Amino acid sequence: SVRRYIEQLADVLFPPRKEQYKGRDVSKEKYKKRIWAYIDLSIPPGQKNSMVLLTHTGKEVDRLISEVNAILHNKPNKTRLEKALCYVSRLTVFLLQMNPEVARNPYYAFQDSIISFFKDAI
Repeated sequence: SVRRYIEQLADVLFPPRKEQYKGRDVSKEKYKKRIWAYIDLSIPPGQKNSMVLLTHTGKEVDRLISEVNAILHNKPNKTRLEKALCYVSRLTVFLLQMNPEVARNPYYAFQDSIISFFKDAI
């Protein structure tokens, strides 16, 4: 589902942590807050209007997650879902472009297999 995609995107952009980030819970369940944290980390220090960018982008994340959840819990609407998918795609590209180095995690898809391999080897 689209919601699971957004959750996995958050996992890659800002992996869950036990420690808080700027006083906010960024655990596994708090994927929205983790995307906000990634946005915050990705804005270069001293950038003009950084709070505006953080707030605008973060609110767009919240809006899309609300929209996806509404689609999930209502009668399916193909047009509404297609629009949501387009917006999620655009948001993904924007987030990845904010800081490609932070977003790069080439082993993420294989992480569980790699850990399992090493556990078996030990």
